Amino acid sequence: MNPKDHVRLYHAQYSAFVEDIPFWYALARESRDPILEMGCGTGRLVHALAYRGFRVVGLDHDAAMIEHAQAHLDPSLQEKVHWIKGELASFSWDGRIRLAIGALNTFAYLHDEDFCSAIKSVHAVLDDHGLIALDLPPFDADPRSPEEEDTTLDRFHDSALGSVIELRARVRTQDNRKVEVTWIYDESFPDGRVHRHEWEQTYFQRTEEHIRKLIQSCGLKILSIYGDYDHSHFQSSSNRMIVVIEK
Repeated sequence: MNPKDHVRLYHAQYSAFVEDIPFWYALARESRDPILEMGCGTGRLVHALAYRGFRVVGLDHDAAMIEHAQAHLDPSLQEKVHWIKGELASFSWDGRIRLAIGALNTFAYLHDEDFCSAIKSVHAVLDDHGLIALDLPPFDADPRSPEEEDTTLDRFHDSALGSVIELRARVRTQDNRKVEVTWIYDESFPDGRVHRHEWEQTYFQRTEEHIRKLIQSCGLKILSIYGDYDHSHFQSSSNRMIVVIEK
Protein backbone atom coordinates (compact mmCIF):
# COMPACT_ATOMS: atom_id res chain seq x y z
CA MET A 1 0.00 0.00 0.00
CA ASN A 2 1.34 3.42 -0.84
CA PRO A 3 1.69 5.94 2.04
CA LYS A 4 -1.05 8.23 0.71
CA ASP A 5 -3.61 5.41 0.68
CA HIS A 6 -2.45 4.27 4.11
CA VAL A 7 -3.16 7.69 5.63
CA ARG A 8 -6.50 7.93 3.82
CA LEU A 9 -7.70 4.48 4.90
CA TYR A 10 -6.39 4.88 8.45
CA HIS A 11 -8.35 8.12 8.80
CA ALA A 12 -11.48 6.60 7.26
CA GLN A 13 -11.30 3.66 9.68
CA TYR A 14 -10.62 5.51 12.93
CA SER A 15 -11.93 9.07 12.57
CA ALA A 16 -15.40 8.10 13.82
CA PHE A 17 -14.16 5.97 16.73
CA VAL A 18 -15.31 7.70 19.92
CA GLU A 19 -15.67 4.88 22.48
CA ASP A 20 -12.46 5.85 24.27
CA ILE A 21 -12.95 9.64 24.27
CA PRO A 22 -14.80 9.85 27.65
CA PHE A 23 -12.01 7.82 29.29
CA TRP A 24 -9.26 10.11 28.00
CA TYR A 25 -11.32 13.20 28.77
CA ALA A 26 -11.77 12.09 32.40
CA LEU A 27 -8.04 11.37 32.72
CA ALA A 28 -7.19 14.73 31.16
CA ARG A 29 -9.42 16.60 33.62
CA GLU A 30 -7.72 14.76 36.48
CA SER A 31 -4.14 15.34 35.33
CA ARG A 32 -4.59 18.66 33.43
CA ASP A 33 -2.56 19.77 30.43
CA PRO A 34 -0.29 19.87 28.46
CA ILE A 35 -1.14 16.43 27.08
CA LEU A 36 1.05 14.38 24.77
CA GLU A 37 -0.45 11.83 22.41
CA MET A 38 2.21 9.32 21.37
CA GLY A 39 1.42 8.02 17.89
CA CYS A 40 -1.27 10.58 17.11
CA GLY A 41 -1.99 9.35 13.57
CA THR A 42 -4.36 11.66 11.72
CA GLY A 43 -5.25 13.55 14.89
CA ARG A 44 -8.50 11.97 16.06
CA LEU A 45 -7.70 12.23 19.79
CA VAL A 46 -5.59 15.40 19.54
CA HIS A 47 -8.50 17.19 17.87
CA ALA A 48 -11.02 15.88 20.43
CA LEU A 49 -8.97 16.99 23.43
CA ALA A 50 -8.11 20.38 21.93
CA TYR A 51 -11.80 20.92 21.19
CA ARG A 52 -12.46 20.32 24.89
CA GLY A 53 -10.04 23.08 25.81
CA PHE A 54 -6.78 21.21 26.50
CA ARG A 55 -3.34 22.07 25.18
CA VAL A 56 -2.11 19.02 23.25
CA VAL A 57 1.11 17.83 21.64
CA GLY A 58 0.71 15.30 18.81
CA LEU A 59 3.69 13.02 18.16
CA ASP A 60 4.04 10.65 15.22
CA HIS A 61 6.92 9.26 13.14
CA ASP A 62 4.85 9.50 9.94
CA ALA A 63 5.04 12.97 8.37
CA ALA A 64 2.04 12.25 6.14
CA MET A 65 -0.12 11.45 9.18
CA ILE A 66 0.87 14.71 10.87
CA GLU A 67 0.30 16.68 7.68
CA HIS A 68 -3.22 15.27 7.44
CA ALA A 69 -3.87 15.99 11.13
CA GLN A 70 -2.70 19.59 10.76
CA ALA A 71 -4.73 20.18 7.63
CA HIS A 72 -7.96 18.99 9.28
CA LEU A 73 -7.57 20.82 12.59
CA ASP A 74 -10.15 23.55 13.22
CA PRO A 75 -8.30 26.88 12.69
CA SER A 76 -9.66 28.13 16.03
CA LEU A 77 -7.72 25.35 17.80
CA GLN A 78 -4.34 25.92 16.14
CA GLU A 79 -2.88 27.70 19.16
CA LYS A 80 -3.75 24.78 21.43
CA VAL A 81 -1.87 22.14 19.40
CA HIS A 82 1.80 21.50 18.70
CA TRP A 83 3.02 18.74 16.37
CA ILE A 84 6.23 16.69 16.58
CA LYS A 85 7.54 14.38 13.90
CA GLY A 86 9.69 11.86 15.76
CA GLU A 87 10.14 8.32 17.02
CA LEU A 88 8.51 7.23 20.27
CA ALA A 89 11.77 5.74 21.48
CA SER A 90 13.89 8.85 20.94
CA PHE A 91 11.75 12.02 20.71
CA SER A 92 12.49 15.18 22.67
CA TRP A 93 10.33 18.06 23.87
CA ASP A 94 11.39 21.29 25.55
CA GLY A 95 8.29 21.66 27.73
CA ARG A 96 6.70 19.59 30.48
CA ILE A 97 3.82 17.16 30.06
CA ARG A 98 1.08 16.36 32.58
CA LEU A 99 -0.42 13.39 30.73
CA ALA A 100 1.05 11.15 28.01
CA ILE A 101 -1.36 8.90 26.10
CA GLY A 102 -0.60 5.88 23.94
CA ALA A 103 -4.05 5.11 22.49
CA LEU A 104 -5.37 2.22 20.40
CA ASN A 105 -2.47 -0.26 20.64
CA THR A 106 0.32 2.21 19.79
CA PHE A 107 2.75 0.62 22.25
CA ALA A 108 1.82 -2.90 21.12
CA TYR A 109 3.83 -2.26 17.96
CA LEU A 110 7.04 -1.75 19.95
CA HIS A 111 9.32 -4.61 21.00
CA ASP A 112 10.42 -4.58 24.64
CA GLU A 113 13.59 -2.53 24.12
CA ASP A 114 11.82 0.25 22.20
CA PHE A 115 8.87 0.04 24.61
CA CYS A 116 11.18 0.90 27.52
CA SER A 117 13.04 3.54 25.52
CA ALA A 118 9.73 5.22 24.70
CA ILE A 119 8.60 5.12 28.33
CA LYS A 120 11.91 6.68 29.41
CA SER A 121 11.64 9.39 26.72
CA VAL A 122 8.19 10.29 28.04
CA HIS A 123 9.34 10.11 31.66
CA ALA A 124 12.03 12.68 30.87
CA VAL A 125 9.41 15.30 29.92
CA LEU A 126 6.73 14.27 32.42
CA ASP A 127 5.87 16.73 35.19
CA ASP A 128 5.94 15.62 38.82
CA HIS A 129 2.96 13.32 39.49
CA GLY A 130 2.19 13.28 35.78
CA LEU A 131 0.56 10.23 34.22
CA ILE A 132 1.39 7.87 31.36
CA ALA A 133 -1.56 5.85 30.03
CA LEU A 134 -1.21 3.02 27.53
CA ASP A 135 -4.17 1.39 25.80
CA LEU A 136 -3.07 -2.15 24.88
CA PRO A 137 -4.73 -5.33 23.59
CA PRO A 138 -5.19 -8.10 26.17
CA PHE A 139 -3.15 -11.25 25.65
CA ASP A 140 -4.77 -13.74 23.28
CA ALA A 141 -3.38 -17.26 23.53
CA ASP A 142 -4.61 -18.05 20.00
CA PRO A 143 -4.79 -14.84 17.91
CA ARG A 144 -5.25 -16.74 14.65
CA SER A 145 -8.52 -18.43 13.70
CA PRO A 146 -8.90 -20.81 10.71
CA GLU A 147 -11.49 -18.63 8.96
CA GLU A 148 -9.76 -15.31 9.61
CA GLU A 149 -9.13 -14.20 6.01
CA ASP A 150 -12.78 -14.84 5.14
CA THR A 151 -14.04 -12.88 8.16
CA THR A 152 -14.81 -9.18 7.80
CA LEU A 153 -13.39 -7.48 10.89
CA ASP A 154 -14.59 -3.98 10.07
CA ARG A 155 -16.54 -2.14 7.41
CA PHE A 156 -16.24 1.62 6.93
CA HIS A 157 -16.52 4.40 4.34
CA ASP A 158 -14.25 6.96 2.77
CA SER A 159 -16.72 9.79 2.31
CA ALA A 160 -14.31 11.80 0.14
CA LEU A 161 -14.16 9.09 -2.54
CA GLY A 162 -17.54 7.49 -1.85
CA SER A 163 -15.90 4.11 -1.38
CA VAL A 164 -16.73 1.26 1.02
CA ILE A 165 -13.87 -0.63 2.66
CA GLU A 166 -14.01 -4.11 4.17
CA LEU A 167 -11.13 -5.07 6.46
CA ARG A 168 -9.79 -8.59 6.89
CA ALA A 169 -6.57 -9.99 8.36
CA ARG A 170 -4.09 -12.72 7.54
CA VAL A 171 -1.77 -13.92 10.31
CA ARG A 172 1.31 -15.49 8.78
CA THR A 173 3.56 -16.32 11.72
CA GLN A 174 3.25 -16.17 15.46
CA ASP A 175 5.04 -17.41 18.55
CA ASN A 176 2.18 -16.62 20.91
CA ARG A 177 3.64 -13.21 21.70
CA LYS A 178 4.99 -11.76 18.46
CA VAL A 179 2.26 -11.67 15.82
CA GLU A 180 2.86 -10.78 12.17
CA VAL A 181 -0.32 -9.74 10.41
CA THR A 182 -1.26 -8.51 6.96
CA TRP A 183 -4.26 -6.19 7.03
CA ILE A 184 -6.35 -6.60 3.88
CA TYR A 185 -8.48 -3.63 2.77
CA ASP A 186 -10.91 -4.41 -0.05
CA GLU A 187 -12.16 -1.04 -1.32
CA SER A 188 -15.27 -0.84 -3.52
CA PHE A 189 -15.88 2.33 -5.53
CA PRO A 190 -19.22 3.72 -6.83
CA ASP A 191 -18.26 2.88 -10.43
CA GLY A 192 -17.92 -0.83 -9.55
CA ARG A 193 -14.15 -0.96 -9.27
CA VAL A 194 -12.69 -2.97 -6.40
CA HIS A 195 -9.12 -2.44 -5.24
CA ARG A 196 -7.23 -4.48 -2.64
CA HIS A 197 -4.70 -2.76 -0.36
CA GLU A 198 -2.44 -4.71 1.99
CA TRP A 199 -0.52 -3.39 4.98
CA GLU A 200 1.89 -5.50 7.03
CA GLN A 201 2.46 -4.98 10.74
CA THR A 202 4.05 -6.80 13.64
CA TYR A 203 2.61 -6.40 17.11
CA PHE A 204 3.56 -7.82 20.48
CA GLN A 205 1.14 -9.38 22.93
CA ARG A 206 1.90 -8.98 26.63
CA THR A 207 0.32 -10.53 29.69
CA GLU A 208 -0.41 -8.45 32.77
CA GLU A 209 2.60 -10.04 34.50
CA HIS A 210 4.86 -9.18 31.55
CA ILE A 211 3.63 -5.58 31.51
CA ARG A 212 4.25 -5.18 35.24
CA LYS A 213 7.79 -6.54 34.93
CA LEU A 214 8.47 -4.41 31.86
CA ILE A 215 7.31 -1.20 33.54
CA GLN A 216 9.34 -2.07 36.62
CA SER A 217 12.44 -2.63 34.45
CA CYS A 218 11.89 0.90 33.09
CA GLY A 219 12.16 2.20 36.66
CA LEU A 220 8.46 3.01 37.10
CA LYS A 221 5.41 1.63 38.89
CA ILE A 222 1.88 1.00 37.70
CA LEU A 223 -0.90 2.97 39.34
CA SER A 224 -3.89 1.12 37.81
CA ILE A 225 -4.79 -1.37 35.09
CA TYR A 226 -8.28 -1.13 33.60
CA GLY A 227 -10.08 -3.70 31.50
CA ASP A 228 -12.04 -1.28 29.34
CA TYR A 229 -12.94 2.38 28.84
CA ASP A 230 -15.53 2.13 31.64
CA HIS A 231 -12.72 1.94 34.26
CA SER A 232 -13.57 -1.69 35.05
CA HIS A 233 -10.89 -3.75 36.78
CA PHE A 234 -8.66 -5.71 34.39
CA GLN A 235 -9.26 -9.45 34.08
CA SER A 236 -7.94 -12.02 31.63
CA SER A 237 -11.27 -11.83 29.77
CA SER A 238 -11.23 -8.03 29.49
CA ASN A 239 -11.59 -6.28 26.13
CA ARG A 240 -8.66 -3.91 26.73
CA MET A 241 -5.62 -3.56 28.99
CA ILE A 242 -5.28 0.11 29.88
CA VAL A 243 -2.17 0.70 31.98
CA VAL A 244 -1.86 3.95 33.96
CA ILE A 245 1.56 4.85 35.34
CA GLU A 246 2.28 7.73 37.73
CA LYS A 247 5.60 9.56 38.00
